[in-house]
Amino acid sequence: MKSLRKILILTVVMFLISVYFSDVLFAFSAIENFNEGTKLLEQGNFEEAIKYFERAIEQNPTMSESYYNKAYALQNLYKFDEALEQYEKAIVYNPNFLDAHINKTAILCEMLRKEEALESAKKLIELNSQNTTANYLMALALTINERYDEGIEYYDIVINMNPGNEYLSYVYADKASILADIGKWEEAIDYCDKAIEINPQLSKAYTVKSLALANMGKIEEALEQSYKAIELDSENAVYYGNKAFLLNELGRNEEALEAIKKAEEIDNYVNTETTLNILINKSLILAELEKFEESLEVTDKIIGMDGTNYEAYVNRCFALLGMGKYKEAVEAANIAIELGPDKPFAYLNRSIAFVNTEDYEKAIEDGETAIQLAINDNDEDIISKGYMIIGNAYTGILQYDKAIEMYQKAAEYNVNDRLLSEINTNMGRAYFKKNNFDEAIKFADIAIELNGKDDKPYVVKAEALLGDGKKEEAMETVLKAIEIKPDSFLAYNSKGLVLEKSGELEEALVAFDKAIELDSYNKITDLVEENKMRVERKIKMRKASALFVVFPLVFIILAIVIITKIKKTGMEV
Repeated sequence: MKSLRKILILTVVMFLISVYFSDVLFAFSAIENFNEGTKLLEQGNFEEAIKYFERAIEQNPTMSESYYNKAYALQNLYKFDEALEQYEKAIVYNPNFLDAHINKTAILCEMLRKEEALESAKKLIELNSQNTTANYLMALALTINERYDEGIEYYDIVINMNPGNEYLSYVYADKASILADIGKWEEAIDYCDKAIEINPQLSKAYTVKSLALANMGKIEEALEQSYKAIELDSENAVYYGNKAFLLNELGRNEEALEAIKKAEEIDNYVNTETTLNILINKSLILAELEKFEESLEVTDKIIGMDGTNYEAYVNRCFALLGMGKYKEAVEAANIAIELGPDKPFAYLNRSIAFVNTEDYEKAIEDGETAIQLAINDNDEDIISKGYMIIGNAYTGILQYDKAIEMYQKAAEYNVNDRLLSEINTNMGRAYFKKNNFDEAIKFADIAIELNGKDDKPYVVKAEALLGDGKKEEAMETVLKAIEIKPDSFLAYNSKGLVLEKSGELEEALVAFDKAIELDSYNKITDLVEENKMRVERKIKMRKASALFVVFPLVFIILAIVIITKIKKTGMEV
């Protein structure tokens, strides 16, 4: 909304009332206080200005301009509710006060009070349908009510009014924002470029362009645009939030966390909408960094601020999945679905939870629902993930060919390398389950090439190499996985399996113990315990076998000693 505020600043006319001499000192004093407050307002000293406007109002309660300027000062202090109250009073004393209606509408839009904003915008058009800002605010009000086509019509009306270049650049950027909201990414970029051509210093245009590029899967290019926006407006919390999101998409999670902390520092809980978006991003980044408890703390904070926040419950579900708390994850997803039944993410996360609780039919059903909703939104990322999770469900019910078919579908979409790597990892795992080790290794290698920072494809490759009898190569691969992720319980479990096959049973036990130690949320601890027990049995059997070998040798040696003694005494045998 920063562009909106700047446009309003450009269009607001301060009400400089001429001071006329009057026989009535009371009236003169009200005007004098008003004028002094106006000077302070122009200097940006909003707190002091308010005091003078309050004196003016006390002396002349019917002077609409005092209420207006007081409201404007409050608006600049982000005290929107108080500002609205003052604009309403200004309108009471001057019902056709256009600028008061303009700023009232602007605040209602900024606060996302959708229906009120639209009613207020309609009043603006009724007062003056030829006013550029009135039409602009009507476009904005329609946009926040998700009446995008009508919103675009009003933006076009504003464009055809041929406002000044700076104003026009904001309108282009806002129209681009709507086009991005409805998935018209290329058109959005075109309008961003138009805005930038007119006004290269317009940070919002770079931000919207970044959003459009990100949704086209061009994350690196999107990040470049994000940097440009921050360069132009380094104190904008939203821009740092966007940067954090993009870095997270690229797997640069630590950098993403630093960016989101910067956003949090700048925002300082001033703007509720911005704060919520920052916290939503932060909870997701923390979960990606496997800081699940911290992520849950952040989602609790979001829910405390907004108990009906869909994204908070989606992210809560994601963190609980990471902790292996699958039933609780289902509960969080259920709430999210209740809040946003037409949004795909919660179905996607619940599908993952159902795979892990072995409710495979439910997992497939949720995956299909997520795909259908994502098709409506043209969201290739979610469609791809949906097919991948369905593939995981088919792997769970041992239908490996069907799983591979789903993974192949998932790989058809235009998604980032991280997701494509995950798909190929799962494909490799399905082939491994079929004992097709060559194909398993092939897809693991593709996954590694796409994302060499993930331990999972190395684990799949190591186990496939082991299945193919290539123990040395398997060990090299598993050690690479540990190098990439030293706390990989999956890799230590695989290391134990390789050592077991190599006959190094005691070392295998050490590796399995390490896997159990690292598996904080007991995701595979039961499996590792089984592996450990199997190796312990082998060690016992080896010791028992050694005893069977030792006892006959002892008897033979004893017999030789006895015979030797007999010969020495001359006795016959």
